[in-house]
Amino acid sequence: EPSELGPIPKGWHVKRISDITSKVQYGLTTSAHPDPVGPKFLRITDIQGGRVDWAKVPYCEATVGECERYQLKPHDIVVARTGASTGENLYISVTPNAVFASYLVRFQFNDHGLARLVGAFMRTGAYSEYVANSIGGSAQPNASAQVLAGAILAIPSQEIIDRFSDFAQPLDLRIAANDRESTTLADLRDALLPKLISGELRIPDAERIVGRLL
Repeated sequence: EPSELGPIPKGWHVKRISDITSKVQYGLTTSAHPDPVGPKFLRITDIQGGRVDWAKVPYCEATVGECERYQLKPHDIVVARTGASTGENLYISVTPNAVFASYLVRFQFNDHGLARLVGAFMRTGAYSEYVANSIGGSAQPNASAQVLAGAILAIPSQEIIDRFSDFAQPLDLRIAANDRESTTLADLRDALLPKLISGELRIPDAERIVGRLL
């Protein structure tokens, strides 16, 4: 049936993200530290193509109150609001103890399936185009939370939302597990390769080390 987005399935509804989110929040203003002085500190630069390597995310000092206020949780979505990466975003399926920086905007939803749906929408060209049109050709792009939440999308029935979530969640968890395993393997490679090249370590020894750690 017709809608402002064009034809959509009958029974679906067009909504703005701001109409369906339960909370929109700017992040914490503080400095990043390479040492584990507190929680992980997610920044714009840590998000690449909708993914994040948590092993490379720095830390920050944060009070108990700040940790409670800015702690990232599964099903959160964070969106970059400034710089060349304005509109870059991340749907969080699994997170360590982490807070998010002030140049990110967090979107939270009462329904986890709806959060996953919006997370998928934000990875589409339609959302990227919306953000690009909203910020224009500014030399220093930036967008408010209100602008980032102003995009419209077609929302299906709750049954379809739930089925989509049931399908996507195991894949999200598998991706997160694969990312952790990839990081572990990369760290092992970096640690063992110089020793193998120098002759300090033999291949059978390296294989035993890897077998114990994986």
